[in-house]
Amino acid sequence: MKFKSYIIPGLLSGAFALSMIGCTDDFEEVNSNPNKVYSVELGDLWSGTVKRSMDFFSEVNYNRLFNFSRSIIVQYSTNPSQDTGDSYFKKFYVEIMRDLINLERRYSQNPETYGTRLAIIKTWKSYCFYYMCSLYGPIPMSDAISDGSENKRYYAYDSEKEIYTAILKDLDEAYTLFENGAPVEALEMDPVFGNGGAADLGKWKRFSNSLRLNVAMHVQNLDSDLARENALAALGRDLFISNDDNVNLNYGTTLENSASWYYNRFIYNQSSFSQSSYPALSEYLYIYVASFNDPRLEAMFLKSNAKNPSPTSTVYVYTDTITRPHACGNNSRLTDTYCSDYKKHQADGLNEYRRDSLTIEITSPYVPFCELNSIPTGWQWANNPADVNGTRFTDPLWKYQGEYNPSFIQDRYVDETSSLTLLTYADVCFLQAEAEIIFKGNAGAAQGYYEQGIRAAMERAGVTDYADYMKRDGIKWGTSYAGFHDRRMLYQAKIDGANGTEGLLEQVYKQRWFADIMIPLEQWNMERRTRALDFPPFFLYNASVSIDGVNSTYNYWTERLIYPNAEHIKNAAACAEGVQKLQAASPYYRTEREGDNIFTSLGIAKKIPNIETADETWGRSHTVFPRLEYWHHQWGATYDEVVESAKAYTGNSNASLALGLVKFKINSKKVYDTPDMPEIIDPEEDEEL
Repeated sequence: MKFKSYIIPGLLSGAFALSMIGCTDDFEEVNSNPNKVYSVELGDLWSGTVKRSMDFFSEVNYNRLFNFSRSIIVQYSTNPSQDTGDSYFKKFYVEIMRDLINLERRYSQNPETYGTRLAIIKTWKSYCFYYMCSLYGPIPMSDAISDGSENKRYYAYDSEKEIYTAILKDLDEAYTLFENGAPVEALEMDPVFGNGGAADLGKWKRFSNSLRLNVAMHVQNLDSDLARENALAALGRDLFISNDDNVNLNYGTTLENSASWYYNRFIYNQSSFSQSSYPALSEYLYIYVASFNDPRLEAMFLKSNAKNPSPTSTVYVYTDTITRPHACGNNSRLTDTYCSDYKKHQADGLNEYRRDSLTIEITSPYVPFCELNSIPTGWQWANNPADVNGTRFTDPLWKYQGEYNPSFIQDRYVDETSSLTLLTYADVCFLQAEAEIIFKGNAGAAQGYYEQGIRAAMERAGVTDYADYMKRDGIKWGTSYAGFHDRRMLYQAKIDGANGTEGLLEQVYKQRWFADIMIPLEQWNMERRTRALDFPPFFLYNASVSIDGVNSTYNYWTERLIYPNAEHIKNAAACAEGVQKLQAASPYYRTEREGDNIFTSLGIAKKIPNIETADETWGRSHTVFPRLEYWHHQWGATYDEVVESAKAYTGNSNASLALGLVKFKINSKKVYDTPDMPEIIDPEEDEEL
């Protein structure tokens, strides 16, 4: 394809050509409120850079990475998309990286005085480039920002290996600077690890080394020697030691300056509620938490209909079957108990050997959200055998009775004072477990880190009662369990920890995916480099999507973002070389858009499993029989069990009121005999005998 110069004219070349304007000699005190990061003037450089970084990360998370993680759904953007504009590049290089690189150059001239400040800059810059390289692959790094001494028109793209090698080197140097730097030169007001005051250098040091471990494990597929060397070095230094070390960036309450980007984007000043723009629980995550009874479900997600201003209206209900002792009544108006064979059943005195099979409607406490399209084009839902007219089933998760039916993320993750989390103690525990297995072959040590990672993740989510969870098969070290399928029976939640070394790694990887809900970059990165979750493709059912190379039936999820059009125009030669570097390292690449497409895997990734035979699996017509097996007998298998569950859930001891609150309704009833039913002899046949 040809890139048209009129789309976004000349913006990005200016991003790289910016000289050293806007840089001050010192970090300035900017926070008058310890819980806020204010929009700042030129002299207040550090906090302004952090705030702009937070907004950038939040924007990319919301627009892309939540959906890429497959754990959180922002439904309106679940179609494949290729961002061809310059927004992300401009924000990264102009609003964040320009000042960091200029400060790094200045403080590098006097590390004896500004050592700790230089270490902070190197650490933050390293995280930012790690984030950006995770999105695109090769990007300008070593040649990113002009120093103003020449009229540059070419800005080279570094390969993934070059970028990560530089990041790991910077993090090594930052750690050493933290150890040797003068504390008096630390930041007086630090929005990252300052807690309203001066920078906590111990936490910064542990962050620099924990990030080094994270990046080292991230590059295993790219360069195993680079990964091993840096992982082992990081294991010998200070790492995060508790959740108090988590990188939590706090927003404030001043809407125009410091409130959460999420809050400003889809909550503040909205005239109406839209389920398609609010982050919600995905079905893939739900089948895992339901299969293993994960207590983080309640801690992290709202119950269905919780945001409804009228919570008793338009409640989502589904169909289930239960049993009860035969309720034999002769009042035809009482359909729940009416028996058409009332006289016969009363006469033979055998009702204790009969049971009612009831088809019921009832609500679910938690309802997952679905991606925009549920089956591939050309597939069809099965015929409904219960319908005499032969109609087909429809997608049971598209039958939301109201906008508020899906389970949305808890308010504390998206309200105006929410925190944006980048890396956690739980991440570091799981990284250590992985490194112990891969680089040391020590499954015993790995188990300790694995279990501590679960504990840290639970406590970060606010869960204190998780002892039973850790004893469950699939969660307990070295055990396996196969749980629920999704509604289409295409994917099953399972953990095969008993499968030797690969099984233990699977447990580590999946627990990290659970732990990183609302940290979507880490979930996306972990899945691309391990393929541990191996999700089905995203389906397009009669959807019109203008993506180069899109398949109208199925598409594996986005592997990367594409470069801005302006780069193909203003920095064309370097950008073309970047695409060549991308393909050279990729385990699987496509040729659409001259090689710059969303389907090409990065060098850090493993190849998508079975991608060569994907057409045989997903490209042929199939008939789908929907099953909500994760809700089957959710309230109990019998009427009495449902009643007791409803009482416990609603806190109402009156059975009728409790059932009403969970929208219980009997739709149909059939009578069947129990296996121990005595043989019934017809009186007329008895006379003949």
